[in-house]
Amino acid sequence: MLVRLIDSKESSTEDLLNQYDFLIIQSDEYAGVADFFIEEFLVYSLLFAEKLGYDEIYLHNPPAKILHQIEISKNNLDVTVYNHEHKKIEIKHLKSIKNDFDKVIYGQQNVKNELLA
Repeated sequence: MLVRLIDSKESSTEDLLNQYDFLIIQSDEYAGVADFFIEEFLVYSLLFAEKLGYDEIYLHNPPAKILHQIEISKNNLDVTVYNHEHKKIEIKHLKSIKNDFDKVIYGQQNVKNELLA
């Protein structure tokens, strides 16, 4: 949404003003933006927060450049980082993949081999 707004040739955004409580950016969305947007992420986020009315931003796996911008920011940002600890894969899990993968997922032998490599 934010990127589409920046890239848009339309200058009128009045219908969008103050409609949003928060901005969510998922990890697959970073690849779809130009480098200049990543480089100036914090500036754009704060600029459009004022226009669109959101006061919270949720970032899923942000690129290091964005994380660095937030960390060195002189703004009084309330930043909370949530890390998810994945369970360790045990040998029994790998054996289960090797033995049962083809029974559940058909025609993906190469995927199974890559998982077990």
